[in-house]
Amino acid sequence: MLAVVHGAGAFSSHLDWLERNVGSDGDFERLDAAIEAAPNLRVVDDLMEKFADRLARPEDRSRAYRLHAELIELRGNTVEAEKRYREAFEHAPESRPGLEALIAAGNLALERGAYDEALEDAETVSGAGRAQPEEAGSLAEAALLLSARAQVAMEREREAFAELEAYHQDHAVTLPKTLLYKAELAARLGRDARRAELVERISDEFPDSPEARLASKPSGAGDRRVELLPSPAGLFSGFERAVALPEPETPREADGPRDDAADAEPRVVGVQTGSFSVKENAEYMVRDLREEGFSEAEVRRREVGDSTYYQVFVPVSSSQGHRSEAQRVVVELKELGFEGFLLFDGGAAE
Repeated sequence: MLAVVHGAGAFSSHLDWLERNVGSDGDFERLDAAIEAAPNLRVVDDLMEKFADRLARPEDRSRAYRLHAELIELRGNTVEAEKRYREAFEHAPESRPGLEALIAAGNLALERGAYDEALEDAETVSGAGRAQPEEAGSLAEAALLLSARAQVAMEREREAFAELEAYHQDHAVTLPKTLLYKAELAARLGRDARRAELVERISDEFPDSPEARLASKPSGAGDRRVELLPSPAGLFSGFERAVALPEPETPREADGPRDDAADAEPRVVGVQTGSFSVKENAEYMVRDLREEGFSEAEVRRREVGDSTYYQVFVPVSSSQGHRSEAQRVVVELKELGFEGFLLFDGGAAE
């Protein structure tokens, strides 16, 4: 992720190098540096379209497509983002970058209600982990979590819990979010003693994690703070990269008049905390958000092809339009147990 802004001179230098040397060693690093110094998100799109398929190594092409997918997802276009994640997997299906991209695609499939597809993606990643032990660990655990979430969405909570338990009998836990998910699932199944054990593990093994803070909150079988149905996949992946893109230091050359509105980076308009195929589930989440003080939370209907989805949306007012403030809202929601990601103008559902 980006942390440093380099300016227009550095961008031109990276672009010149790519024009002359793309397809050689180190080209992904140069593309990544060019993205870091790019003047706006439209330029990033152009860079990806021009150079991603020309990178020398399949793994690097996969990394580039995944990076582009993250930026597209940040702008709220989850359909195109999922397509890009799958393209990233296809470029290097046996590599870690490719498998991580497939997990991201599976999470978006889960969000749009394609539960069988999400399960298939999870199994593909798990199978790769079994065939390649070096790809196990956190990647296998992420696949396990995707599988469990899909099963819960299909009302197979007991099967999901049993799968989580069986895995953790033979493998060390590497991701605190899987323990937290299992703890909340235990509570939903009425296994309060088991939940207490899992909460203690989170506190002992991952004391500084956000999950430890969430786990310390009271919970019960009826608690909806941690939503077990599909929730948005994009949290902060790529967030710093998007906010760090600088404004150009000098006006760009153009064939015609500059279109400032077209070049402007999209403005944050709100935070999405859920997307459901069943309207009632979205209304439940809106109720819970309002009880927690987010009085403007609402349900928005969105048509994707032949399918209808109901998005739960927390608006960000014009006075809060800066991404730093929007990030604070996302953190506040997460501390209450609501996973959210940013929506930009042009990307929010109508």
